[in-house]
Amino acid sequence: MKRFLSIFTVLICLAFSAKAEEPATSPAVKFLEENDSTKGAKCMKIDGLMMRVAKPTLKKTPVIAIMDELDCFYMFSFKEDREFEEKTFVTAAEKMLKSYMKVSEINDDISHMHIYVDNPEGNTCHEIVMLITWPSTSMMVFHGDFTEDSLRRMDEISKKQRQEKSEFHKGLYRNSQIPE
Repeated sequence: MKRFLSIFTVLICLAFSAKAEEPATSPAVKFLEENDSTKGAKCMKIDGLMMRVAKPTLKKTPVIAIMDELDCFYMFSFKEDREFEEKTFVTAAEKMLKSYMKVSEINDDISHMHIYVDNPEGNTCHEIVMLITWPSTSMMVFHGDFTEDSLRRMDEISKKQRQEKSEFHKGLYRNSQIPE
């Protein structure tokens, strides 16, 4: 009986350790993790319980269009104004993102943003990367199985919110003021 329990325990431990291994990390996620030690910046992975806590806020953003397909996402941002570090980060990010497909660029009075996806399989992609260069520097990497339709809905919601200059956009600015 003890031998059976020992074998059973070992098998359970092996099963959990196999599940605990994360899949290969993408170039964008590796880039964010490498830059996590940049002075004034922080990288955070949002998944599991943190994702459930973040859902009410995400539902106020264009991300609502991909919520059902979203597994996790990474957020990298500078918490304080660090001009040199931000420029260095953006230059390195643009170089790294050359292996991705650029799908959109937004340059308006709310923000300057470049949106990339990994190489799509049919009409599905598995990673969306948003590099925001103004008003503050940040980068988000979304993981899941995103369809072309959900990406279009996301774009439509974004355009509508930008026209309305929603309250959410004030959160993009360090001083909470959208320029007039």
